[in-house]
This record gives sequence, C-alpha cells and structure tokens, in this order.
Amino acid sequence: MSRATHHSRSTPAAGWLCVIAGLALAACGSAPPTRYHTLMPAAGSSASAASNSTISWTIAGVGVPAQVDQPQWVVRLSDDSMRLLEQERWVAPLADEMQGAFGDALARRLGAPGLTKPASGKTWRVRIDVQRFDSAPAQHAAIVTDWTIASNASGGTPELRCRDAVRQAVSAGVPALAEAHRQAIVQIADRIAAALIAVDAGNPARCPGA
Repeated sequence: MSRATHHSRSTPAAGWLCVIAGLALAACGSAPPTRYHTLMPAAGSSASAASNSTISWTIAGVGVPAQVDQPQWVVRLSDDSMRLLEQERWVAPLADEMQGAFGDALARRLGAPGLTKPASGKTWRVRIDVQRFDSAPAQHAAIVTDWTIASNASGGTPELRCRDAVRQAVSAGVPALAEAHRQAIVQIADRIAAALIAVDAGNPARCPGA
C-alpha cells in the first residue's frame, strides 16, 4: 500500500520535469528565422524611368535554370558542391523575381513597357534565358544569359541573339550575394537596352562586345 502511494505522489513531479526538459530541448533546437530576399531594388534606389522614350517593348519571358528555380537559395561551396539554404528564401518564385528585376531595370532606360505607340508601329520583344545563376558565398555572384530582341513587324529587322555574362565579387553573407545579383541584372539590362535603342534607330544589330 505504501509503495503504491509513494508512486502516485512522485508521478506529477516527474511529469513536470519531463515537460520542462522538453521545452528546454525545443528552445535549444529551434531553427533560426527564415529570411526572404528579392532581386528588386529598393524604391528610389535608382534613377527615375525614362519619360521621353519612343520605343515600344515588352519582356516575352525570363527562363531560369531548374537547379535554382525553387524557394530556397542554392549556393556553391568552395569544394564545388551545392548546398540548399533552408532559411534563406526568395520572396517570390525566382523566375518572377528575375522578370520583375529585368523589367524594372529596362524601364529605367526605355520607359514603361507596352505604353508607347511609335510611328513605326514596331513593338520589340525581349526574351531572356538565364543559363547560369551562380551564388558562391564570400566569393562571387555570376549570371550568364542568352537574350534576344525581335520585332513584331514581319520582314523587319532580323532577330538579335546575344550571350552575356556578369561576375561580381562579393563579401560574406547572403545579403551581399543578393545585392551582387541585383547589380549584375542591371548591367545586363543596360546592355540589352543599348542594343534595343540601336536597332530601333535603324543601326546595325550588334551584341555587347562584338
């Protein structure tokens, strides 16, 4: 009888000890908060969009490599292996982030897309296919793209197809990688815009560096 009584009195205390230990373990093992990143620049961080452009243009699409087209960041380590960073994520699908960032950068050079009605009647379609989107912490951020510029006018200017690559050195941290990718996108967009301005003016179509 006394043994049974002793067992019933010790059970609540043991139960509370288990609860406290469980909470302590949960606190120690909790994951760090998820951080979200974007390729869009901060509002007001760049020059205002062009207001006197006579070029009508639109982005026909942006393709991204399947290896990195997911919410989590995929980074390249020093031994050339890849790692998925569960707590570092894109705020939107990467293809949407890329299209928004390229569209914003082009609009700052060419004016808003799809609003201009040029006398020529031409609307230029820009297609961007990202071949590589490389993120190496504390090393570099690199983007390699194949992009095309084509007119909607039949029998008009031949389609311009170019390959472009930008590699930016970065300091430590994922935010530094995100900023380097933003800068790389702006550089590529500036060259696309320059080529589009040239072909729209009737000048020979040339790829950057050609």
